[in-house]
Amino acid sequence: MEVERKIRKIGNSLGVHIPSKIIKQMELEEGDIVYISYKEDKIVITKTTDEPTDELKNKVIQILDEYLQENEKK
Repeated sequence: MEVERKIRKIGNSLGVHIPSKIIKQMELEEGDIVYISYKEDKIVITKTTDEPTDELKNKVIQILDEYLQENEKK
């Protein structure tokens, strides 16, 4: 689905309103957190999930491993 929207001033920032049809399709609700990224000349909005991603899990494991290795040296 593609819709046209005008960029508007919101406080000190600029933004766009997301059409309710897209909100419903993505099953978004007020207070939900989304990721906003810029890829290949496009703005991409991705819904977050309650489950951590594999990427996040791997990063946490890496940080814990590094922490444990540093503390073993002491």
